[in-house]
Amino acid sequence: MKKIKLESDQFQQQKGILKLTIRDTGSGIREEDISKLFNIFTQVGENSSRRLGTGLGLFICKHLVKKMNGDIRIYSQFGVGTVIIICIPIQVPQQAEEEIEMELEVNRTASRRKLTGRRES
Repeated sequence: MKKIKLESDQFQQQKGILKLTIRDTGSGIREEDISKLFNIFTQVGENSSRRLGTGLGLFICKHLVKKMNGDIRIYSQFGVGTVIIICIPIQVPQQAEEEIEMELEVNRTASRRKLTGRRES
C-alpha cells in the first residue's frame, strides 16, 4: 500500500524557513531519472506514456519555489520510495515568533510527561 506523508518543520519555521517534507512509499525513482523530473512535459519510469498527467507538476513546483527564493530537492531509492524537500524563506512577525516559542515549550513539556509518565509542576 502506498503512503504519502507531509511534514512541516516548526523549528525551521522559527528560523525563517518554511520546510516541507513529502514522503511516499511508492515504487521510487531510478537515480538516472531524478534529474529529468523538473523538465517540462516529462514523465519518468516504466509505462510513463500511459500514465495520467502531463508532466507539468514538478516543473511548475520548481518555478514557484524558485520565485519565492526557495529550493526543492528530491531523494529517491528505486523500489522503496521518494522524499521531496521544499525550503522557502519566510518572514515571521515578532508576535508569531513568541507564539511559536511558547508552542515549542508546551510540546517539549508534553513530550517529557510522556517519557516520565508524570506531570511537571
